[in-house]
Amino acid sequence: MGLISQPVHDGGRHVIGVIPKTLMPRELTGETVVEVKVVADMHQRKAEMARYFDAFIALPGGYSTLDELLEAISWAQLDIHDKSMEPDYNWIYQRNIDNRMGEAENEDADDEL
Repeated sequence: MGLISQPVHDGGRHVIGVIPKTLMPRELTGETVVEVKVVADMHQRKAEMARYFDAFIALPGGYSTLDELLEAISWAQLDIHDKSMEPDYNWIYQRNIDNRMGEAENEDADDEL
């Protein structure tokens, strides 16, 4: 999040972080996050993000990032929101290739047994 929050903060904008309570001990909130909203779970996190944020930006991350991106895309298709969305398609493509490479390596290892 720091890659996006820093320039937004430097540009004089208000930065809000939304984090599930279970992730609080593991995640750090930087100085650029002016307001932190602690929520019960990931479902509430996505709802809060849709309510407060002006746009959705997806950068390389894990399965939760992909889940959030797909939900934002679904909501846009259903006309639940009309916010700008900027996914990093190169990351999605690369992650798919990496997963397939890992599957191929596992198959090769199985063949050697």
